Amino acid sequence: MKVLLNCVDMVNASMAGPAIRYWELAKALSKQHEVTLITPNEPNISAEGFTICPNVNDALKKGIQKSDVVISQKISPGMALQAKRSRTRLILDAYAPASLEHLELFKTLSPKRRAHHYQMINNQFLFSFKMADAVICAHERQRDLWHGILMSLDKLTLAKYDKDATLSNLVGIVPFGLSSTPPQADKNALRRRYHLKDSDVLMLWGGGIWNWFDPLTLIKAVKQLDQEGYPIKLIFMGIKHPNENAPDMQMALRAVSLAEELGLINKSIFFNYGWTPYQERQEFLLGADIGVSTHFAHVETHYAFRTRMLDYLWAGLPIIASSGDFFADFVKQHKLGQVVPCEDVAALAQAIKEVGSNRELRQQIKRNMDCVRSQFHWEAVTQPLHNMIVALANEEAPSLQFKEMMQIGYRYLTHGPRVLMRKLIPEKGAKVI
Repeated sequence: MKVLLNCVDMVNASMAGPAIRYWELAKALSKQHEVTLITPNEPNISAEGFTICPNVNDALKKGIQKSDVVISQKISPGMALQAKRSRTRLILDAYAPASLEHLELFKTLSPKRRAHHYQMINNQFLFSFKMADAVICAHERQRDLWHGILMSLDKLTLAKYDKDATLSNLVGIVPFGLSSTPPQADKNALRRRYHLKDSDVLMLWGGGIWNWFDPLTLIKAVKQLDQEGYPIKLIFMGIKHPNENAPDMQMALRAVSLAEELGLINKSIFFNYGWTPYQERQEFLLGADIGVSTHFAHVETHYAFRTRMLDYLWAGLPIIASSGDFFADFVKQHKLGQVVPCEDVAALAQAIKEVGSNRELRQQIKRNMDCVRSQFHWEAVTQPLHNMIVALANEEAPSLQFKEMMQIGYRYLTHGPRVLMRKLIPEKGAKVI
């Protein structure tokens, strides 16, 4: 099958989660399909086994025309119109609940601007669901949420149910994955980089500081341990998003400010103010003793899938995490570390001390991770996606329906009547004035 992956984030040597996901999906799917990865930039890395193409000169439009299936985190009106005309099937990748993230992302804006941004994102998200032939997500909680969305949009039909009562080819679980090749790096390089002692306990924050995370409680816990004389060192692996178009995160600024206020910068807390290249993160992961992820108790947490946890699992790094999300339950179930209540400084400090001071506990956690790691290998997590692609490609694609055309038209109207008319009236000689 010809599969087109439309990545909405920058694909380069330094990549954030969405780009990493599409890079790895392309690699895994290329073993069974003819894969093209469309990127918003000119990548500075080369692909093996699949074609990589920047989205210039109508590359996305042409790619949709030539493909059997398109996978994307969002479906624009232009994509939907071209796919419906070409009878190309659309898979919406809803592994990251964008609407819920944006509840926190623009929290510092004025109420009017925040409402505008949220409505715009939510409209885009719902339109994507309306146009999708199938959806992929990260876990069962998300699957339940997307079932509800699809039912409300009249997308969960009797025909689909009668064909597959499990609806696995309507909403499939395809989480973020990890490499089946173990990480390799000099385990002492991180200590040399930051001039740390062998006796220091190194804790890693393995990703960006987005607005829906809670680094503040963690920084306060480090301060408490520092005052007690416990040799904890916290390293933030990167805080500047590699995509220059991504908005600055207020939470990152607050984290740096609090660490400065508490006198911890370059003493017990170290920030990488840039971003760690994808292939160089092993040095951080293998050099650390603990991987940490803390967040707030809100609806985004409930449906989130913290992709940095996969790196911790990949490297056998014991996890300390806040409660409330998928991975908190997974860590507790498989004894992969410690889970603490959200915003509880004392409980977090105690968990850090318990894991950091007990080498045998850390070794047991590593052995526990060995038992569960393979279920997240990219080869394993993409199998349901492969099944979905085959099922969709083997179905007769419906022609563009009047209802869909009206939905696309309405979506275009919210982005400008001139764009709408150019797309929906393509006949020669037609003129938009």
